Amino acid sequence: MMAMENANLISENTFSFSMAPFGIDSAIDFGAPKESRMSDIADMQWISLNDDYFWSVHCQGFALGSTTNSWAWGSVKGETDTISGGEVYSMFDTAASAIIFPKFYFEQVLYEIFNSMGGDEYELADGYVISKCYEDFPIVYFLFNDKWLAVDPADYVVDISERQDRSMCVLLLSQSDAAFFIMGLPVYMDYYTVHNDSENRIGFVPRAGSNKETLQTGGKPTRVLESTDPADPEVSVWSWIISSLLVLSFMGIWVCVICGTITNSRKNKVSV
Repeated sequence: MMAMENANLISENTFSFSMAPFGIDSAIDFGAPKESRMSDIADMQWISLNDDYFWSVHCQGFALGSTTNSWAWGSVKGETDTISGGEVYSMFDTAASAIIFPKFYFEQVLYEIFNSMGGDEYELADGYVISKCYEDFPIVYFLFNDKWLAVDPADYVVDISERQDRSMCVLLLSQSDAAFFIMGLPVYMDYYTVHNDSENRIGFVPRAGSNKETLQTGGKPTRVLESTDPADPEVSVWSWIISSLLVLSFMGIWVCVICGTITNSRKNKVSV
């Protein structure tokens, strides 16, 4: 991108995607974003990125159906480099066909998704989720920079039945051993996304012609989705101090008891 800008082939170090469902043209734009591809440029919301080599940011939580039904991410033992404070390192990647979760949360997220529908007809196959084609899959939200990014059911539920009769679906949700998220194509669907390398940020706005909702703002969830391998609970300094005082007090009592016993024994010997 920088080489194209230096050669005056583009006006700025930016590229953008307009991701549309199958049957509708998608597009990629190099250089200045095209307002004609946006529903309303005033609805553009920017997500600031980490200062590293990827289009990365920390995910502050997720929600199902409504942004009020939300969770922060629980701790994972030995993974504090990418998971801490209820947040998980995440990379945006259009080359990934699915949203790839750290394995520490995947089963719990699936349980919450299907529990919200009162269903349980699904199974894992080759890393993907094969499911009955329920009609009421929830919107899945992910929180970045206090902004909720929406993934509609149509973006992550795909009919894979031979006759396309919705007798079998696959969820574009997967898992890996890595302790970070890959935010693949489903999070881009029906948005116009602007990747601004110079300012190290990504902008999201509903694409023109879509019914996608504008990104909502919100705070970090207070409820926590526990991982399958939580970190050991931290022990405060005061806990150590109190524990030490109790041990010392206990030892002091025993010393007094022992000394008293020895003294009494000596008195008895003298009396004899």
